[in-house]
Amino acid sequence: MRSGRRGGPALSARVAAVVAGLTALLLATLSLAAFLSIRGALRGDLQEALRRDAEAIARAYDGGGGADARPGPTGRVHVQLYGPSGRLFAASEPVYAEPNAALPDSVVLDAPADWRGRLAGEAVQAAAAPFRSGTVVVLAGTAYIGEALEQVARSLAVVALALSAAVVPLAWFAARAATRPIRRLARAASGLDFDQLDPLDLVLPDDDVGQLGDVLDDLARRLRAARDVQRRFLADTSHELRSPLTSLRGFLVRAQRTAGADAESDLADADRIAVSMSNLVEDLLELSRGHLVRGFEPHLVDLAAEVLRPVAAEFMPVEFHGEGDATVLGEPERLRRLFRNLLANARRAAGPSGRLVVGWSVHGSEVVAWVEDDGPGLPPELKERLFEPFQRGPGGGTGLGLPIARQLVETHRGRIEAISEPGCTQFRITLPTVDVSSDDFGEEFDGDSGDEA
Repeated sequence: MRSGRRGGPALSARVAAVVAGLTALLLATLSLAAFLSIRGALRGDLQEALRRDAEAIARAYDGGGGADARPGPTGRVHVQLYGPSGRLFAASEPVYAEPNAALPDSVVLDAPADWRGRLAGEAVQAAAAPFRSGTVVVLAGTAYIGEALEQVARSLAVVALALSAAVVPLAWFAARAATRPIRRLARAASGLDFDQLDPLDLVLPDDDVGQLGDVLDDLARRLRAARDVQRRFLADTSHELRSPLTSLRGFLVRAQRTAGADAESDLADADRIAVSMSNLVEDLLELSRGHLVRGFEPHLVDLAAEVLRPVAAEFMPVEFHGEGDATVLGEPERLRRLFRNLLANARRAAGPSGRLVVGWSVHGSEVVAWVEDDGPGLPPELKERLFEPFQRGPGGGTGLGLPIARQLVETHRGRIEAISEPGCTQFRITLPTVDVSSDDFGEEFDGDSGDEA
């Protein structure tokens, strides 16, 4: 069950998105910086050239050439001449000799000065330099700079977009590589449960992920210690309760024989409660035994004759179906307890008049046995926790029968599954069969008895 979690993309996807986004932002910033730098360089170079030309022309006029000796335009450069009062009186191009093409008085009278703006409907840059008879202004249109900057901007945008697109898969691979230890840790941690609390067998980097792995290992060790204490306490307590309850039942049986009719009903109720308590203690003892001791003393067991038929007889009426030689290795009494728990659950679910079916079939090296009832079926919310202790079904009970059944099946190297729908619930147990003609049929179970969990 996952609680307190919001849906969303995986960590590697989020890291890749952040890396790609930051890279795109960096590329955009660099592109903007490059664009501004190129624009500044172009405008600065033009302004410097205009300034040099204006100073050169001013020196030429100061050398005695006079106004009639003004130089003509060179390339895209145009020249204006202003009198001492700042009035425009001549230009290299007629369009720049018009009154509306004059620079502001503040620029002309404060020369040397630089200026940028629009003259005669064209964006220009200008440099003003004083000479003996007034001010000379050299100006040039900047349309070509705009065209060059537009081309540069397109080139930078294409390069930035191409690099951003190329960064996405690189960021994805980098994020996957960076989060690989976390995924390994998550997979290993997902295998932890109440019965499997061994430290994680992982070699992790010496970083934050490694620290997280150490924390999980320490938590697993502490949980395992607490679990073992709990199980031993349960086993010891169940064992200590077993004897007094047995004695109590003996006293009640004897009292029923000697008491009068008035006390017979009360004594029967007390005996029924004592039997229920004894069964609960036996279940707890079996559950704790299965946790603390793995394995069994192997015996050849005819599953049908020695287990299924005798147990089914305790819950009659029961339909019985089967075929094949169902010989397995196991402990007869524990196998009988397994199917007794399943049949008790089935009878509670189906009711006294409900239909119970017990059967088996052999498939290769496995025997499949099942217990089926026509009860209401398992509630959906119970299916995921069906084999956890104290999960009671519709029929009631202690909630220990199915956990014990799973435990006994796993002890016998088998597996158990539940198939349920309204009107039909089946518990299916699969156990390995034994080839009795083989001389080494028990070798794989040698040494299992009494192994500590």
